[in-house]
Amino acid sequence: MPISPVHGLSDFIRVHREDIVADWASRVKSLSPAREMSRSAIVDHVPVILARVADMVEAAQTGDAVSLGDLPKRHALDRLGRGFDFDQIVVEFNLLRGAILDLWAREIGAAVDVRELRHLGDAFDGALAESAAKYASAREKLLKALDRVSEAALGSADLEKFLQNLVMSMLTGTEAVDTCVILLREGEILRVRAAAGLEEEL
Repeated sequence: MPISPVHGLSDFIRVHREDIVADWASRVKSLSPAREMSRSAIVDHVPVILARVADMVEAAQTGDAVSLGDLPKRHALDRLGRGFDFDQIVVEFNLLRGAILDLWAREIGAAVDVRELRHLGDAFDGALAESAAKYASAREKLLKALDRVSEAALGSADLEKFLQNLVMSMLTGTEAVDTCVILLREGEILRVRAAAGLEEEL
């Protein structure tokens, strides 16, 4: 099926979104934490981020106020949970910008509307700033949770109390976690000894 002509960088991103995502995903696969991830886990929020980036680039012509919302924060939180360092998140966004511009150069040429290019840069700069803030906040909460775990281990001789403190520390200190269960083996049987987030079901 022929591809309809594009009018500007925003249309280009929308029309070629799948190609951009595919190229970007293949580049990201070389990052250490991503080597063992499925394609769906790598892609994550990126198609939606690209759609919002296209809207932000289009704002160069329309003057509309458009933002990425909480997408960069959600992406950063997902990556933190998968073992990414922040510099690897920076590389991800840089690779995405590169995938857009490289495909533009191959399909359209070297000429780009300066206003659209500026808005593209602003979109990615904003994404990195939001990601940095969320990553730092989530990491700080995780470190505080680990401190509470250490304090619980040193301050309690009661195993049941310690295990419950442990699951609560993980639940309140790690944004990517909404359920925590500790099972201990008794002979050949695993038994739930502490849980948070699933108490009623258990």
